[in-house]
Amino acid sequence: MARCVVAAILAAFLGAGVVGQAHADYEDGLQAYLRGDYPAALEEFRRAAEQGDAWAAYRLGAMYDYGEGVPKDKELAGRWYRRAAEQFRKAAEQGDRWAQFDLSGMYMSGHGVPKDRAEGRRWFRKAAPLHAEAAARGDARAQVEFERPDRVGWVVPMGVPEAMRRYREAAEQGDAEGRRRFASMLVRGWHVWPDSAKAARWLRKAAEQGEPQSQYLLGLMYESGRGVAQDGAEAGRWYRKAADQGFALAMAKLGLKYDIKPGPAPADPKPLQWYLEAAERGDATAQVELGLGYLNGRDTTPDPETAMQWFRAAAEQGNARGQHFLGAMYMRGWYVPPDPEKALPLIREAAEQGDASAQFHLGLMHEEGVGVPQDDSEAAQWYRRAAEGGDRLAMYRLAGFYADGRGVPRDDAEAKRWYREAGPFWVSPQEY
Repeated sequence: MARCVVAAILAAFLGAGVVGQAHADYEDGLQAYLRGDYPAALEEFRRAAEQGDAWAAYRLGAMYDYGEGVPKDKELAGRWYRRAAEQFRKAAEQGDRWAQFDLSGMYMSGHGVPKDRAEGRRWFRKAAPLHAEAAARGDARAQVEFERPDRVGWVVPMGVPEAMRRYREAAEQGDAEGRRRFASMLVRGWHVWPDSAKAARWLRKAAEQGEPQSQYLLGLMYESGRGVAQDGAEAGRWYRKAADQGFALAMAKLGLKYDIKPGPAPADPKPLQWYLEAAERGDATAQVELGLGYLNGRDTTPDPETAMQWFRAAAEQGNARGQHFLGAMYMRGWYVPPDPEKALPLIREAAEQGDASAQFHLGLMHEEGVGVPQDDSEAAQWYRRAAEGGDRLAMYRLAGFYADGRGVPRDDAEAKRWYREAGPFWVSPQEY
């Protein structure tokens, strides 16, 4: 792996024992990250990064950048990216091909250094001959990494057919990650004609090797019927295999698959257990679903305070549904005193991410003057965005605005259209 060579070079500065421990910490962090156990990954990456591990610093930066297990924090992300870039540069300037390869990616993305595609290509070309030699010797890792789809064409002699050949070679050598990546190219149609059936065959090979991400992806294919005959039981079987290895996305899927049933007493505690395990590993989707379970008393005793804790955990990761539910509780005073000042930024951020329910609630706040000045025109704009996103409550309110000429010019035809779109329905007080 890239980091092994970086570790060898950094040993001269940091001491071999320290670097060896940093390497072990990074590997532990990476395994936790791939399982979806973000809290454990953060702890291991931080420990390794503080001992000088460049890849651990980069991973930390990415987790803060994308809000994986922590609130999004661009400043902290930039700090860790810069530390990684400095360490990659030291190793790259001493001729380490993996560091050159990684540094090229940082220049291409602008992480830790000013974005500079020319500089990125320069470092990539330095690494390319050594990568090609390693791939020619049968190094499956080099074959997988060298021709990632986002780097096709950086080196003139390397075209798309060669990229596909190297992915296939890695896959045929039995490399589980190579098989998964080759399958990903096939199913997504990256530089090739999409072939979901062939992708499913390669994913099955990787999944049967015990690779949890491949097991999860194969479950998705069985659930959707893409490339294989749709089979919910088979999907559940592969999700369970991945979940049993601690893969958080599969845990969350199992919670959704065996969906929580109404009722105060747990008929089957397993769905809630899957959500809980995934939520504790930092999976925001599971945190939201677990919050809803506690809020509505599905498969458990209603516990609004615990529900808010899980909504807050998801919201702090930038999850739009978590932000919306937490904001709606503050807005309407559901189980807490109404607090429009807390509600507004949560609902607005979720609305700006495209959450239709949050857009509806933001429109409602403008219509009623809750936390913001009363403004029918602004309310109508948010109702329209929510209605176009499929929110039926927003369709109904927007129809009323057109009928009354509130915030928009009166338009009976538009009013009738949105009433028809909304259709007849009843709304519970809590939903409203």
